[in-house]
Amino acid sequence: MDQTVTIDLITRRPDGAYVLVLIEEGDWVSEGVDSNLRRLQGRLYAAVDVAVDGHLVSKYPDAKGHPVIIRLHCYDVPREPVEEFFHRFSDSINARADLRADIERNGFATRLDFEFKWRHRPDG
Repeated sequence: MDQTVTIDLITRRPDGAYVLVLIEEGDWVSEGVDSNLRRLQGRLYAAVDVAVDGHLVSKYPDAKGHPVIIRLHCYDVPREPVEEFFHRFSDSINARADLRADIERNGFATRLDFEFKWRHRPDG
């Protein structure tokens, strides 16, 4: 992986799954939704690489052989376009036979799942 990826939080569930949390927040209107979706796409692909190519296991050796979940937490971003984009992205990743083969061959993760969360930031 030749780029830096920001994973905002890594947690482990009681069932053993590791969760890579990406947080997106703020007013996307001023910067443009499309440009922010392109930036988000890069973050998501990088998170997939972290899970599939062993970067997670290099930092957290106990993660080897467990499911990995990429969770996108959104706060006050335009919900509809972001949620639609995220589901299209996750569906396309899950449909890739080459990626499933990499997951099986590498053994760093047993599967890759996706979750989307959206909320308004509480005031003050």
